[in-house]
Amino acid sequence: QSPTNTTYSTSTIWFNATASETISSWIVNYNGTNTTISINSSLSVEDGSHHLLLYANDSYNNFGLNDSVYFTVDTTAPLIEIKYPLNTTYNVNVSQLNYTYSDAYPGYCWYSRDGGSTNSSIVAAGTNFTNVFSSEGSNTWILYCNDTVGNLNISNVTFFISI
Repeated sequence: QSPTNTTYSTSTIWFNATASETISSWIVNYNGTNTTISINSSLSVEDGSHHLLLYANDSYNNFGLNDSVYFTVDTTAPLIEIKYPLNTTYNVNVSQLNYTYSDAYPGYCWYSRDGGSTNSSIVAAGTNFTNVFSSEGSNTWILYCNDTVGNLNISNVTFFISI
């Protein structure tokens, strides 16, 4: 029943299984290592792709493969860096927000020019923003980017416009 063939954003994975007869123990082969585990307990796993094999041991000491599951753990937020504008003074209108994005499971990005009160539309991660409004004086833009399981990273830049 759990884990399932999905991507998790936590390194603690809940283990739950059922059987058609009374089971005296459950053996999990997780990435090549056998471990006895209790039903309704948790496994601690690292980021990456995993293969879990579940064996059941009945009261007659018969072992049988009960199930197999592939799942992924991703607890790491995307790496983002604002490339333009920089923390400096410009004598032109700044209308672009350019950034780099790195993550194995890309999600979406959006920005705010008012501390998060209002946000832009979301775009596919790595897509730069054009037609962004800047004003005379101080401007602070906040960039938000997530991945497919919701890990979020935030970066901001403050720059000045003096035309």
